Amino acid sequence: MRQVPGLFLALLSTVGLGHDVNQNLYEPVEGWPRGLPQASLEISAVAVDHTAPGKEVFISQRGKNLLSTTAGPVLVFNGEGDLLRSFGNDTVMYQNGTWGAHGLDMDFPPPPSTPRLWIYDMFAGSVLVHSSRTGRLLMRGGTGEQGSDVLPYLQYGCVADGDFDNTRGIAYVADGDGGPNDRVVALNARKHINDPDAVLWIAGNGASSPADPHFSSPHSLCFHPRTRSLFVADREMNRTQILSAESGKVLGEWTCPSLGHAGKAWGVRSSFPRDDLIFLAVADSPETGRDQFVHVLDGSQVTSEDPGPCRVLQTIQIPAKLCVTPHEVGVDLENGDMYLACVTADPKQGSPKGLLKFSRTKVAVEDVRRQVMNQN
Repeated sequence: MRQVPGLFLALLSTVGLGHDVNQNLYEPVEGWPRGLPQASLEISAVAVDHTAPGKEVFISQRGKNLLSTTAGPVLVFNGEGDLLRSFGNDTVMYQNGTWGAHGLDMDFPPPPSTPRLWIYDMFAGSVLVHSSRTGRLLMRGGTGEQGSDVLPYLQYGCVADGDFDNTRGIAYVADGDGGPNDRVVALNARKHINDPDAVLWIAGNGASSPADPHFSSPHSLCFHPRTRSLFVADREMNRTQILSAESGKVLGEWTCPSLGHAGKAWGVRSSFPRDDLIFLAVADSPETGRDQFVHVLDGSQVTSEDPGPCRVLQTIQIPAKLCVTPHEVGVDLENGDMYLACVTADPKQGSPKGLLKFSRTKVAVEDVRRQVMNQN
């Protein structure tokens, strides 16, 4: 894929750093994907299966239900940006002209199992687990209606996002883009996720422990394997909370001024073990298209007991001409490429509007980290 030195690159600028742009860790990629189906709208999430032949990138879109194979709620592209297939028409809830898929993430269970795509269905209050290769529904968590109960079945509210500890088979679910819950749920992902016995802990508003965090729309989360920590984009509190993945205990938070601007924390992902980076998408709320950024943050100082300093290695400004509201982030764990989903309500949306890709440059993280530390 060709990187563009022209308009696309000019619109996406790096701000807030004094280092030379030649030291950028990420640069925008032109023309990815090579086109979105005409009926697709509001790209809400991205997940990457780097183990699939030719690589596969899964896109959640909220457009019209045409019962077609090219405009379903989940679009699958190859690594070059060509549309391969679509699925989810018969599993993702459709309401008031919009698909209910909010977040996506890829679960990589140990062989011989194949990767599984988890879809966080906001309207249905459900977590849908599909085979990423066939699109077949494997499990459904939640009852199809929003709720807060655990017994006799686990219920979700406006379930938003999730991530995985693949080595131990644990799923972490952000249950709270509004709705009745503001919490994070840890599950044994090798059990049926509708089984109350799969629940390992619940942290957040309404949970029983006084040490539990207080959230206002935990909109996204990511697991940090090196420290076994969770980074939670606590959107309406304009912060990123860091929890213990073992218990849900609060370890600290990142609220450094450079993360704020006028925006809220929307999407968060980690690139570990490829690089020890944390990506945070922030945007104003309500959405106006101003103050939109993706921050590339240094995760190397995070420990299992302390979030460490909030160190920004690169800030990418996202202008409204390309998208309105950076929503969720996806990362290719093989090559470090980063994808940004934008819930732009534009019937003509296609590349680059609504879905942006940023390639990992050859610049060493340690070089940028050292330069930023010297500036401070």
